[in-house]
Amino acid sequence: MDREHAGPATTGPRPGVSPGTAVLLWILVGWPLSWILLLFVFAPLGILFGIGITIWMMVTVSSAGARRGPPVLPGDRYGPPPSPAETRYQAIRREVESIATVNAVGGCGWCGSPSAHVNDLGYLVPPHHWHSAEIEERIRYKLER
Repeated sequence: MDREHAGPATTGPRPGVSPGTAVLLWILVGWPLSWILLLFVFAPLGILFGIGITIWMMVTVSSAGARRGPPVLPGDRYGPPPSPAETRYQAIRREVESIATVNAVGGCGWCGSPSAHVNDLGYLVPPHHWHSAEIEERIRYKLER
């Protein structure tokens, strides 16, 4: 700035660097230094933190089997133990219902139909719903034998 033409309303030259020089300094010096700081200071701290969490999780998971759970009294949570007749009924039901499934080609495993069962509204119906009366009849027959 020319000091001879500077009047009372104009200010003198300001100290510091110009905005263009500041941008160049940031691009050439500040930005690389910030990445160096990030990589060499914070990355090792992050790695150490990750190693610490990993060790803590390994100790927690490996010691989980050593800790005992709350005591469960018979009949407390699961009710009374099942009677032999009830377990036989459940086994027969499981065996009979395992037949009433959708086979590999999308047909019925119970009746052997190659296509799926469709109700009056046009929706697909699973075999164990479609053949529910037949399933109950077979379970009753097997229980009587």
